[in-house]
Amino acid sequence: MAPENSDLPLFQSGRLQTSSASFDSQELRDALANYRDRNGFAPLVLRLSDTEGHEYRVSFSVLTPPNQKRLAQELAEWDAKDGLVRHLGRASVYSDFGLYSEAAAESELALKESPKSSLLLQLTANAERRSGNLPRASELEGELKQMSAKVQ
Repeated sequence: MAPENSDLPLFQSGRLQTSSASFDSQELRDALANYRDRNGFAPLVLRLSDTEGHEYRVSFSVLTPPNQKRLAQELAEWDAKDGLVRHLGRASVYSDFGLYSEAAAESELALKESPKSSLLLQLTANAERRSGNLPRASELEGELKQMSAKVQ
């Protein structure tokens, strides 16, 4: 794992023997905490390769302590709102911080408040796509197309 556009790794592991789809390493957690505590802000890239030689790259960021505080404050402002507005506001905040899975979850909650809204279908599909949930994004886009076809 290294910052994007850097050849200096923050963490490097040899072979990982696992049959599960998860990876849990105290050494990796410590490296991420150290990076965060030094106010590291550059996106990080985790590179993985499987036994067949396929390489996978995952880009992500770590929230610095000041950003964690700002995130909590901004979310709290939206928590005082009702239903749909609260979920849309929280989705926007999460998206602004690059927390796309959380933004998608809030978008889904907003969509439940108004499931017939074509705008919410589109926003939720976009949020799901950004979070990497392509099957759900395609499903929502299909619903949107059906809705549009009924209107015409």
